[in-house]
Parts: sequence; C-alpha cells; structure tokens
Amino acid sequence: MRYNAKAELYRYVNWLRSYLGITPYDCSVDVLSLCRQEGTTDIIYRSFETDGFCGAAFVGDTTDTIVLNSLRSTAEQNFDCGHEVIHLTKHRDRNDGMFNCFSKGQDSFLEWEANEGAAEFIVSNKIFIPDVASAYPYFSSYSSIISFKHDMVQKYHATSAMIDFRLESLKLSLIHISEPTRHS
Repeated sequence: MRYNAKAELYRYVNWLRSYLGITPYDCSVDVLSLCRQEGTTDIIYRSFETDGFCGAAFVGDTTDTIVLNSLRSTAEQNFDCGHEVIHLTKHRDRNDGMFNCFSKGQDSFLEWEANEGAAEFIVSNKIFIPDVASAYPYFSSYSSIISFKHDMVQKYHATSAMIDFRLESLKLSLIHISEPTRHS
C-alpha cells in the first residue's frame, strides 16, 4: 500500500476538527477564538522586526504558548495560529516542543504539514471544492476569477494568498482565461 501524506494529514485534521466540535462543513474557522476557548493555549502578540517571521509555538507542561506577529492582519494571524496549532498537536514530540520559522535545520516536511494542515483546518476541501465547482461555469474572464477569489476571501475570512494556496494544493488551478478574440 502506498503512503499518501496529504490523505493522512487530512484525516488528522478531520479528527482534530471533530475533537474540537467543528464539522468539515463549517467555514470561517476562527482558530484564534478556538485557542482562547479551549484554555489550553496562551496567545501572545509581539511585533517581529524580522520580515517573514509569522509566529512560534512552545509546548508547555499544562498550557502551550503561541506567539504571533502583531503586525500581520487578523486573517494572517488566524492562519499563523492554525499553523502553530498543527505543530502543537501533531508534532508536539518533535523539535523539543519549540517551533518557529527560522530554526536552523527546520524540517521541511513538518512545515509542509503545518501549512497544509492549517489551510485544510480553516478552509476545508469538503466545502471549498464544491464552491469552486459551482462557480467554475461562470469563469468567463479573468475578472470573474478575481471576483470569485474575493468572494472566497470574504466567506472564509482568509487572505488571497491562502485561497491561492488552497487552489494550488487541491490542484484546482484556474487556467488563465483571456478575453475572447473577435473574428471579422
């Protein structure tokens, strides 16, 4: 039997959603609020001067800690928090319980799992794929695709980069649609 890392990760994310009382059909998952409600994770906001440093997570004895960049938007912080939650739940026995973007010797597979897992946690493929499928017949122009992406950003309280990431990771790339040529 072949190992499928993405399928295994999605099974894990579905288990985590279920454990937290979230169905795969709930959209707009607010990871920041979930962490506060569960009471097992402290969220600290700090201004990071290092460009691209989004967050860090630390496993604690009774309470875990997530540090987020206060200079990022709420939607970005929600994704970053989801990324760190995947580390804290799925990878807690790795890296001595400490995770940050700039560790030397960073495990690219763990980072992929945290990114893909956070994206699936926040924008479940079970509702995103049908969203794309129902809108696809209306993608007659580049502006209609941009409009769709904007609608998805609003629906999922996500960033445009996250919607693009979901389209790519789910292999739902929308081909460039040019304006129709007119024949004389």
